[in-house]
Amino acid sequence: MTDTKSLTADHEAIAGVLVLYLEGSRQGKSALMCPAFHPEASIIGHAGVPLAIVYLNVAGTGVRMTVRFTLLRTPEGWTVRRWESEGTCR
Repeated sequence: MTDTKSLTADHEAIAGVLVLYLEGSRQGKSALMCPAFHPEASIIGHAGVPLAIVYLNVAGTGVRMTVRFTLLRTPEGWTVRRWESEGTCR
């Protein structure tokens, strides 16, 4: 079991990382944003370009999965820019 102090500390640490990212975005200063990212992170931006994030939840016999698609609107139409999945099989 996880204790309340650990959960609170994790919550505060995660919020702090998000604040770095959001404040850097708000001010347009990558120097404020960069400490939020892992040194090996891939950072891809699409300033001013429409994006959509779609979650697909799949549950069936012995399978439970969530897939996250990030779609980018191009002149030719919407296309998947990135996808991530996580789940379990029993």
